[in-house]
Amino acid sequence: MKRNTSLLLLFVFCFLFLVYSGEGSAGTLQDVKRRGKLIAGVKTEYPPLGFLDGKGIHKGLDIDIARGLAKELLGSEEAVEFVQSCRKTRLIS
Repeated sequence: MKRNTSLLLLFVFCFLFLVYSGEGSAGTLQDVKRRGKLIAGVKTEYPPLGFLDGKGIHKGLDIDIARGLAKELLGSEEAVEFVQSCRKTRLIS
């Protein structure tokens, strides 16, 4: 069970890295460990995936996944910095 969780977290990390790569992203896992924090790009207007609560704190599934990755990689759920993604998407009907 723990192995499956670790593999899932690794997959999600790779996915997030590919989707949100850009300024602030690391080239390697060693860079993330050397920096001591994971930088995660998140959207804040898509509950329950990502949103800001009444106090301005990031909440949602994406945030929970990023905190889980930080705990697995760096030993602390708090070793993550959230950067709001401002990429606009347009739905085609």
